[in-house]
Amino acid sequence: MFSRFKSISIGFMLVFMLLIISACSDNNSSGGGTVNPGDPDKPVDPDKPVDPDNPDYAHDFYLGTMFTIKSLGSETFTSVSSSPLNYKATDINSASITSATIVDELKTDIAKKLEIKNIKSKVVIGSDDIKGDVKPNDTLVITIPATITEIENTGNTETVKYIFRIEFHKTVDGWNGEVEEIIPVESGKVYEIHKASHLAWIAKESFKESNPNNFKDKVVRFMNHVDMNDIPFTGIKSFAGRMEGNHKIIYKLNIDKGMEDNAGLVNTLEEQGYIDNLTIASGIIKGNSHIGAFIGTTSGLITLKGVKNNATVEGGDSFVGGLAGHVIGGLITDSSNSGIVNGLSRIGGLVGESHTEILLSIDNSSNTGTVTGTGADGQIGGFVGGSSANSVLNIHNGFNSGRVTGSGVDDSVGGFVGLSDAVLVIDNSSNIGTISGGRYAGGLIGYSDTVTLSISNSSNVGDIVSVNYAGGIVGYNYRTTTFTNVYSYAKITTSNISKSGGIVGFIDSTAVLTATNSYWLHDGAIGVVNAVGEKSNGSSFAGNSQSLNKEKFKVKTTFSGWDFTDNTGIWIMGTEYPTLRNLPKP
Repeated sequence: MFSRFKSISIGFMLVFMLLIISACSDNNSSGGGTVNPGDPDKPVDPDKPVDPDNPDYAHDFYLGTMFTIKSLGSETFTSVSSSPLNYKATDINSASITSATIVDELKTDIAKKLEIKNIKSKVVIGSDDIKGDVKPNDTLVITIPATITEIENTGNTETVKYIFRIEFHKTVDGWNGEVEEIIPVESGKVYEIHKASHLAWIAKESFKESNPNNFKDKVVRFMNHVDMNDIPFTGIKSFAGRMEGNHKIIYKLNIDKGMEDNAGLVNTLEEQGYIDNLTIASGIIKGNSHIGAFIGTTSGLITLKGVKNNATVEGGDSFVGGLAGHVIGGLITDSSNSGIVNGLSRIGGLVGESHTEILLSIDNSSNTGTVTGTGADGQIGGFVGGSSANSVLNIHNGFNSGRVTGSGVDDSVGGFVGLSDAVLVIDNSSNIGTISGGRYAGGLIGYSDTVTLSISNSSNVGDIVSVNYAGGIVGYNYRTTTFTNVYSYAKITTSNISKSGGIVGFIDSTAVLTATNSYWLHDGAIGVVNAVGEKSNGSSFAGNSQSLNKEKFKVKTTFSGWDFTDNTGIWIMGTEYPTLRNLPKP
């Protein structure tokens, strides 16, 4: 029986039966039939082609059987995956777990508090480390460290289900610090990176004192995975071309600028700069300000497409993001961060700050990494730390499960945006990460001073902790806002309950808020009584919103006007509350 527990480590051992089926015996194979064990109707990474000559496979393993938490401490759990993986596994030398996520629709009260940290697990085939081919019916053994951060429970046994992303890799020779010139192909327009020394040459070209090369109108294309071997690397100073990742991976990237600004694989991505289909699997990127795994800062409209970061990103000051430190505008799509992100202010799981009147659209992207800001007036968000005055920010189909924390006395912390001065639109997005802030904390936005804020078909399930203003959706709201088809299922903990609301903590100035078909959890001691904690003279809150207990949250007909159409609807009715149908996979 559980009462309350904090920071208790658990080691999970999961055993899967991995079935490898060769498509044919002549070494030709196709990825079209690749399926998820436990869920054969969901294809795995359909955009990642299967190449038998250069195997690199990433698969989401859904546990076929849920495991049960019966007591705290070390336990062993076993699950068998019976669905075959239809690819040829040749020359695989290593495997690693890059993320582990609670399956959203099956979360329980306990599962919401269970947080997997420090995923550095060893993957073993049979009794030995992976060597050569993975053979049919080999047993895949994975050990996962986990921490229960907080539990409140009635004493019932609880079940939890996870998705584990396991990546299989071919051994890559580590960088020895040498630089090797690339001879361009395709009429001098394409520079192919076959090894780490080639990437080092691209960086060296960008730092030349005379006629530095920013590769404008050129293509830099990764042809193999690259192991930077933890050797200090400068990153590329300035890049204005097209970087095609070709679904390759950079390992052990070590960029440490000390107290200098602008650190990332690309220090400054210039106007129309483009990076796609590239993963940074491990390493650390450090500097003072404008720090990101892929981009330190930008000079104009840019595009990030299909990029993934699992490296740690640390800034000594501000503008620190899992993907980019500072972005003027452009598009980030089909991208994710699972790395730890730390800094003082304007700290985001994807972007530290979005800036200027140019639109930044973030589409079909996710953050699972922990995001922490330690500045006195920090702006910390699961997606974007801060969006500056007059900027325009759209977040569509977003998912955050990372814990977002601020420790300053005047900070703003949100599941998607810490502080917004932008014209901001959020739709089809969900936060399940815990939000903890010193002053302003909201399930989706900590502090909103936007000219226009619109949130639709979105939800917050992450618990909220704040010293002062706390809201299930927005902590503090200063301007005109509309909510449509939103809900918060959060437990709110605050020392100032009068400024805490199921939808908004506080409405200031002459703000006009309208909530249509919007709901929040209030069940006994869980949740708060009112939609709005407090509002100033001249402000208003209108529309149809209501509190629900846990039982009503389980009933589809409770949610008037919501789209639950079979197979195509925006929402799916889960076991405890509605979930969005098309959220991106972490």
